[in-house]
Amino acid sequence: MIEDSCLVEDAEVRLRFSGDSAMLCAAVFDAIEKVGSVEEIASQTGYSIASVNSLLDMLSSEDFVLNASFGEMTDARSAIERVRSAGRFWNKHVMCQRFPLSLFGAHAIRDQVLGWGIEFYIFVRAAREYMARGASRIDGPTASLGGLWSHFAEEAFHDEIFRRGLIRCGLSEGNINNRVPLPSTMGLLNHLWEAAEGGELQYASVFALMQPLSEPATSESIVDKYRFLKKSYPFASPLFEAFQTHDGIDVDLGHSHLSIEPLMRDRGMLSAHEMQSIFKSIRRTSDCFDMFFSGIQSYYGNELSVSYRQVPTVGGAILASGERVH
Repeated sequence: MIEDSCLVEDAEVRLRFSGDSAMLCAAVFDAIEKVGSVEEIASQTGYSIASVNSLLDMLSSEDFVLNASFGEMTDARSAIERVRSAGRFWNKHVMCQRFPLSLFGAHAIRDQVLGWGIEFYIFVRAAREYMARGASRIDGPTASLGGLWSHFAEEAFHDEIFRRGLIRCGLSEGNINNRVPLPSTMGLLNHLWEAAEGGELQYASVFALMQPLSEPATSESIVDKYRFLKKSYPFASPLFEAFQTHDGIDVDLGHSHLSIEPLMRDRGMLSAHEMQSIFKSIRRTSDCFDMFFSGIQSYYGNELSVSYRQVPTVGGAILASGERVH
């Protein structure tokens, strides 16, 4: 709140409210941290339910707030839209964190850029494990589960695209092949495995965060995005060429479509419990990606962090503890 105006903004959108609207906006944002329903917000702020709903609808349309309340049952069409809005909301949250803003705003240092490439390569390589588990479902119609099988088959060996990009940036094959993930990266991979273990809805829900666009990116927008990054980080141009190639493949394969959509359509109606579980899974995935990016920023601070990382062994652990290896 600045004088008689209220500013709500992120990296892409800025909303400015003035006069009575500014007072309403400030009051609602203060109340929303303390209470959980529109009725409670209206009661605490003194504004009408209609006024509060009108403001929240506007903020929701720009993904500044997320409606996480559900009726007893939600039809598939509405459920899909709700899940897509949750994916956009939490994707925006992740991308507004410190390291993604620095990285994609061309402010990251060399070692962080290459470290991000290494950890992302490890993340993509892990698809052969968690996606294989998630795609192994046999309980349900082939038409619905087929998308999970195809998604796994299409992604299973894309890590080679990024491995070649890293090698062309000057990293040795031994460095890449023997690299173990940071604990923060392993935390993300563990979450994805646990989601794959949890069932088809929980597994497919994690991709809502990674597939936030209702319309696929165009070839022109992909080229423009990576032209900027290659110009900003010329030392990592081959890595961004790999990302550009992969994004183009994803567009051609239709990976902007929600993986969970066929499963929801097959159900027809989803219970409040199912919707809450899906929303919680998307939120946990967001938290793990926050940790993933934060770990990269913290660890990759010098050239040695990129060029060398000791592979953990039992012998090394014993030596670290002060015991003699016989």
